[in-house]
Amino acid sequence: PCPIRESRLKMNVRLPWRESEIELDLPDDWRVIAEGRPKSFAARTSVEEEFARAMAEPIGAAPLAGRDLRGQRIVLVVDDLTRPTPAHLFFPYLLRELERAGAEPENLLLLVALGVHRPMTEDEIERKVGRETLARLRWENHDARDVEGVVCLGTTRAKTEVYVNRHLVEADLII
Repeated sequence: PCPIRESRLKMNVRLPWRESEIELDLPDDWRVIAEGRPKSFAARTSVEEEFARAMAEPIGAAPLAGRDLRGQRIVLVVDDLTRPTPAHLFFPYLLRELERAGAEPENLLLLVALGVHRPMTEDEIERKVGRETLARLRWENHDARDVEGVVCLGTTRAKTEVYVNRHLVEADLII
């Protein structure tokens, strides 16, 4: 087990939030027992080159280039605006790769993974994935409260029922 570091030096913290950060002043009687920082990576020179590398060496899956996706139902999952991921930078390359593998636009669905956050508006989704990308895709916000839109996959050892979006269960490929 990892030892817990205890520190009473910092009583305010800065946290990433959307495209900026927020500063929180912690109460004096709180103890900060650990602090984590994301690992730094050198900036990539080209989004397209980095995307091509990732597509050639996917983790735990075969590359798209070797697949025949004609007639396959494909769900593209994207996080909501509470996560500052730059999806708009790589979605055009992803759609190009899917087309090369035979995916048909009518079989693509963009699913916004909201968890229990509020639904995103069309303008917000456009900011997330880009105007051209959104114009080419059907899209839906996940709704965790829609009992018809989720499927129970089973129960964990702790007796917790696990539900996922129905589109994911029915998909041939999830990205």
